[in-house]
Parts: sequence; C-alpha cells; structure tokens
Amino acid sequence: RAFSTADSVIPFDTALLYFVVLWVMSIWTYGIGCASGLFVPSLTVGAALGLVVAHLVQSTIGTWCHLEISFATYSVLGAGAILGGVTRMTISITSLIAETTGAAQLVAPLMVTIFCAKKTGDYFNDSIYDAHIHVK
Repeated sequence: RAFSTADSVIPFDTALLYFVVLWVMSIWTYGIGCASGLFVPSLTVGAALGLVVAHLVQSTIGTWCHLEISFATYSVLGAGAILGGVTRMTISITSLIAETTGAAQLVAPLMVTIFCAKKTGDYFNDSIYDAHIHVK
C-alpha cells in the first residue's frame, strides 16, 4: 500500500540515486568474481528502475491525462524486466513474480515485459550466465 498513491511514494531524486547506486554495485560485485549472486540484485535494480519510470510516466502522461499511476506495478514490472533480461528465462520468472506478489492481474503485463526484455537481450548478446561460462 505504500506505493499506491503519489502522496506516499519515494521521491524521484531518491529513487534515481537508489537505482544508480544499486546498478553500479551490482556491476562491481559481478566483476570482482566473488559469490555475490545476480538474482536478488537484478530484482532490486529492476524494482528501482521501475519506480524511476513510474515517476517519469506520472510526471508526463499522468499529468496530461489526470491518471493515477500505480508505482508498485511499475516496480514489479521493472523487476521482472531486468531479471528476465539478465537470466533470459521467461515462463519461470513470470510465474515466480506472479506467485510472489499474489497479483494475478499482472501475469499478462509480466509476460509481455519479460518476453520483450529477453528478446532485446538476445539481440545484443548472450545471457550473463552463458557469458560467465565462456569466461571460465
């Protein structure tokens, strides 16, 4: 409920700083080669990016059309997009996030978001796990 209205949401500059710090730390911990994991950092970076995008949508489209944007929905979709783009898994990530959030109404948007993230990632390079296998 904390992200349901514009009055109780994390400010844009805080969300942007949080995203940038998490993103840099995720890149750094993956680059040093320690067992730091990619799954949870990908979820948190994606949720932070989703929150930043929600702020941008609220400040542009939301003000023009007088819409109330669900910041939590954007955070969940952002987490799914980044995780789907990193791992290149579609169905398992969709079911995992849908089961975790308990939001059945997000299954279709999650499927589209994760599929687009996977296809975009496939266009540019291999999965991060495949790249890591080739490095070792």
